[in-house]
Amino acid sequence: MGSSSDAPASEYGEMFKTPHVAAYAGQRPFVWFDDQVWAEDEEYLRVHQGLADFLLVHVDPRQGLTSRHLGMAHEWLTLTGFSQGS
Repeated sequence: MGSSSDAPASEYGEMFKTPHVAAYAGQRPFVWFDDQVWAEDEEYLRVHQGLADFLLVHVDPRQGLTSRHLGMAHEWLTLTGFSQGS
């Protein structure tokens, strides 16, 4: 009752929150920083119809979000044209 074991089986092995992030982002490009994002989540997002470009960045929970992660996002946003790259 209400446990994660009651959740429906996923098609790709993605985390429970991945479909919700996809629904929220919709056709907007996005960067997702998370300590529990894996290849299965990326696969789910890649095949999800109507989803815009995205970048998944795995964050080590022991270190947290770092300038390296932000640099990755900045580079991706700049190279894809989503940022003015100031």
